Amino acid sequence: MADAYRFGIALALAQSVDPPEISAGTVFSVATIDPDQSLKNAIQMLMGDKLHGLPVYRMAERLADWGVQELAAQADKGDIDFVTIFDQLKAASTA
Repeated sequence: MADAYRFGIALALAQSVDPPEISAGTVFSVATIDPDQSLKNAIQMLMGDKLHGLPVYRMAERLADWGVQELAAQADKGDIDFVTIFDQLKAASTA
């Protein structure tokens, strides 16, 4: 489950999403999701001013929610296009 959360964050970052506010928080602790602060550093680096003054891990919750919702929407259409998703992630990681 934590890997799906991380994947949702990566997907949202790869698509340069500025996610909307969400009402619920995560059930995961920072120590579980980001023990080495690599997610925190990636979010800060890739989002910069788009953080809008939000704490990084609050933005991580929003990114994860968006990413998981996007995957669910693709699944509802019948297929998740993992090739395109991984190409986006690869491009974002080398940018």
